[in-house]
Amino acid sequence: MATALQVCGLSVSFEGERFLEDINFAVEENEIVALVGENGSGKTTLLRTICGLQDIDEGSIILNNKEISGQSVYKRGIGLVFQQTLLMPQLDVAGNLAIGIPRSIAKKEIPSIIERALEDIGLSGFQRRKVSTLSGGEAQRISLMRALLAEPKFLLMDEPLVNQDIHNKKKLGEEIRGLLKQRGVAALIVTHQPTVAESICDRVLYISSLKGGEEE
Repeated sequence: MATALQVCGLSVSFEGERFLEDINFAVEENEIVALVGENGSGKTTLLRTICGLQDIDEGSIILNNKEISGQSVYKRGIGLVFQQTLLMPQLDVAGNLAIGIPRSIAKKEIPSIIERALEDIGLSGFQRRKVSTLSGGEAQRISLMRALLAEPKFLLMDEPLVNQDIHNKKKLGEEIRGLLKQRGVAALIVTHQPTVAESICDRVLYISSLKGGEEE
């Protein structure tokens, strides 16, 4: 199986303090990998570094056999789903999903793309819903689908289930896994909850803090 993402000897400092030290791992094509660690272990810093929001001191990031460490955020083709869904409150569900659709797609095709996307996440008919009326799980599914509609080469997710109750964590975790597998998107998901990692991912990696548990 080919490698989708490879992180080699990655070290990152911020304001003179080292947050990541010699990080090495790989994610294969169509694989979902969890990165588990306590607060302050550098999980979010690692995501920000992979997608280009944080500079690195040493090491390299390789996506589909291409070095991307020096590329801008927009050229990397990596999707990022945050803890907070960051949906646009002034837009309805369809409007939020449309943000993710590449500009190369003809406008007349967009409604049918959105319709199929909503079917895939079990929210058929939600096009005109205000995002303020969505449950936490519904909003997270919309946020994930918006990221997938952009056709990312790789997907990063930061604590996607942290704001869900026990029942919804299991259900949403299964839905996230099913959607990623259906679309054939490799992903790295960070969490501090091993049970969440096991419910979504094919493999679990662990990261330890360099700062003794300080908040990220």
